[in-house]
Amino acid sequence: MNELVVHEKIVQRETEAKTKPMVVALNELEMLPQVYCHRCGPEGLKEEDVADLFDPLTMEGLQVPVEFHVDPDGRKVLVKGYRRVTACRLLAQRNTPHFALDMKIPAIEVSEAPVKDLVVRSVADNTARKSLDGIARIRAAVALHQAGVEERRAAVALGVSPQSFARDLLLGQHAWMFDHVLNQRVGPTAAAQLLKTAVDAKREGQLRDDLAGWIAAKELEIQRKSKDRKDKGLKDLTDAEKQVKSYLTGALVKHWVELIETGQMFDDHADWAFRAGFDPETKELTVGNFKTNVDKEDPKNLVRMIAQLSQVNKQLLPIAKKRAEELKDTMFSATPPAPYDLDILRQEGLGTFADELEKQLRSPKQPATKGEVEPAWEEASNDPH
Repeated sequence: MNELVVHEKIVQRETEAKTKPMVVALNELEMLPQVYCHRCGPEGLKEEDVADLFDPLTMEGLQVPVEFHVDPDGRKVLVKGYRRVTACRLLAQRNTPHFALDMKIPAIEVSEAPVKDLVVRSVADNTARKSLDGIARIRAAVALHQAGVEERRAAVALGVSPQSFARDLLLGQHAWMFDHVLNQRVGPTAAAQLLKTAVDAKREGQLRDDLAGWIAAKELEIQRKSKDRKDKGLKDLTDAEKQVKSYLTGALVKHWVELIETGQMFDDHADWAFRAGFDPETKELTVGNFKTNVDKEDPKNLVRMIAQLSQVNKQLLPIAKKRAEELKDTMFSATPPAPYDLDILRQEGLGTFADELEKQLRSPKQPATKGEVEPAWEEASNDPH
């Protein structure tokens, strides 16, 4: 006999909404996409945005009922099915067989439901059909909040944690930052991290102004790089390389968080975080995030690692030489914390850089942790190409 499993926490029903299946004329439905359309928003209901539904609807008809509610003015307001209704109307306008603006379509009327319940239904419908992308989720978080939906219920409707919901809502409530995310200037994660730090430090205004200045400078830099490549007959920047957010590295975001917390203005001087080195006393080998003790490691693994690193070295040197030519007017702006192999740089024609590093090694600045080697590129390291 199977034992009944009782969950410690029972989720209670939050809605008293009632539903009734029926049919409704296509042209009777009122659209409020700014409230109920989260996946694409009002701007995502153009013909090209719903064209992928034309063939399925033409061949199979509308298979899944839409949902609506009757508002105090007696209007039948669409809650679920914005893309499907838009596609059906466009097919009717094209005089597609079996489609007309006054045609009857399957629908479900929702009654005795406050606006917040209707918004939850619209969000849950989207997340059940297909996971919302970051932009759509932010839109939905704002709609849920504005409708007065409690945080935990809103998070469940979106299929995310309360912490993720709070992050999305924070972005959506700051239109200027959401605009940066929407236009690929700042990634959602970086935007949320910077914004939360600024809100906690009561420095939202400075973040807005400093970030706008940095973005404007990067956009000019991208335009200049693109023009220089074209003038030299080189391949243009990729779409990703033309996005400002590709320059906003994790190290730079971390650096800016520290600047916000200490009340300083933004700059691009974030240290590059890669480290490699060997401590002869502890026998600890470090390559990036990987660490191992060579006395305890399998000798076969050490041999494979040496061979792999040597191969990577051969592959990277020509690239480094090419990049060095591009950056030959750029000086190293920070002191390297540990010795470099300057001979190999001179051997491979990188003598100018080797001389500069050697000068820095002789400077009396703070040394690095024993056994670590940290490259000192600053502005150049934030350039993804």
